[in-house]
Amino acid sequence: RDHVTQESRGFAFVRFVEERDAEDAEKKMHGADFQGRELRVARAQRKRPADPRSYYRERDRREREGDRDHRGDRDRDYRR
Repeated sequence: RDHVTQESRGFAFVRFVEERDAEDAEKKMHGADFQGRELRVARAQRKRPADPRSYYRERDRREREGDRDHRGDRDRDYRR
């Protein structure tokens, strides 16, 4: 929910065990109407790390050492 308006921000994350199930859901749900809103389905661009703690620990270490090239432009403002 939006912290200011308390309204739904209108997105969700769904994880499937089987690749085929994800493909079927994407085909069937993309463009479908849900409570008056058109659903848009898109796959995640990258998978979640298997071990999030070590992933973020390594990321923070790289940032402290100045190695920012592995993730691209970090200066973008995503709060627009």
